[in-house]
Amino acid sequence: MKSILVLLAVLVCQVAAISQTTRNNRVNAINALSSPVRDTPSVNQLPIRRVILYSNGVAYIERRGMVSGNAEVNLSFKQSQVDDVLKSMVVLDLGQGKIGAVSYNSSAPISSRMSEIPFSVDPVSGDGGGISSVLAQLQGAKVIVTSTKGTATGSIMTVERKQIKTDKETRMTSLLVIASESGEISSFDLNDVRSVKLLEEGTLKDLNEFANATASARRLDAKTITVTSKGSGPREMVVSYTIAAPIWKTTYRVVLDKEGKPFLQGWAIVDNVSDEDWQNVQLSMVSGSPVSFIQPLQKPLYRYRPVVPMPDDLQLKPQVYESGSTAFHSGSSISGSVEDQNGAVIPGASITITNTSTGATYSAMTDSEGEFSRDGFVSGNYTVSVFANGFKRTVVQNTQPGRELRVKLEVGGVSETVTGYRSEWGHATDKSKLGGPFK
Repeated sequence: MKSILVLLAVLVCQVAAISQTTRNNRVNAINALSSPVRDTPSVNQLPIRRVILYSNGVAYIERRGMVSGNAEVNLSFKQSQVDDVLKSMVVLDLGQGKIGAVSYNSSAPISSRMSEIPFSVDPVSGDGGGISSVLAQLQGAKVIVTSTKGTATGSIMTVERKQIKTDKETRMTSLLVIASESGEISSFDLNDVRSVKLLEEGTLKDLNEFANATASARRLDAKTITVTSKGSGPREMVVSYTIAAPIWKTTYRVVLDKEGKPFLQGWAIVDNVSDEDWQNVQLSMVSGSPVSFIQPLQKPLYRYRPVVPMPDDLQLKPQVYESGSTAFHSGSSISGSVEDQNGAVIPGASITITNTSTGATYSAMTDSEGEFSRDGFVSGNYTVSVFANGFKRTVVQNTQPGRELRVKLEVGGVSETVTGYRSEWGHATDKSKLGGPFK
């Protein structure tokens, strides 16, 4: 029993850790129980000072460092680590400062970001490409053009491709055409142009956004999380988070001392797969397996909203104002119903309303109930023509706004017309006075 206890004591004293770094591929032996040594880091940099590795494949990372004034700390992560960082990050300002915003670059797809930029540039430009292709897409932008012939300010009109013939050769060139505010149009050979400066803030913003989007497309697995803190004077700042990490492994060996007594020595193998060396780091290894999960927090999510269609019976046509009229009267509509001789409603009948004085025409159509209505009429006499397939065309003359018609169609051919004339018509509430057909 004593030997077992001694063996266990020796085992505890001999535990060490092996760390593999990706930069120099060397193997370092680190005492697991050693206390951290804190150095004063550079301003606005937070080096790793504590690492706790769990056997379920996650690691707790703690960064500490001194900052001063309004600090901004940039932390680089892989794309696959951002979800874990957003879920577990804790930021502390141990001085008199106040934590500001924690931001990271957009996680929107590159195609989505590119679609919002009003121009595009191919990575490799052939003949006629390059700066001429960019300037051609910035039509209307205000610029300052500096060339060997001088400097000019104006708006981009076009980029002209022109063939120039000389005694020795024939070559193609691109001419930038700009127009000044005074109306002067100038052209510059792009071979002679030294620089083109954008003057509009919106155009400059689009150009920078394009550059940022293409840069993020080049580094698809890179994310930068920026932590800001507002304050004055030097103070300590702590940022901690949990990310996925390789599980730590153990190896054991039996060592004999000079007297031939054996004791067991154990080693822990730790893989550092990050881009940062672990120097002056307090390293702990836990054999427990806490509950761990991944939640997609960096991906933009949108809630579905139903699309409400416009009503079918909504009058989408604008009101038509006749010449010489300045106001509408209270009864400015002509409405009514269309039926056959048996009193059955006729949907889809075509209605044409004509002002007998001006000749202006207006169209309408009966609904599923056989009724029609059209607003926007001024006082005067109108002619109403009603047509439906399988029925004779019926024309009602001497119609005035504010009246409601009840038109009955006769069965017949398209070429046949029934014309009626009435000098007085009932109001909308007095259909008994309306008759038909008109002969």
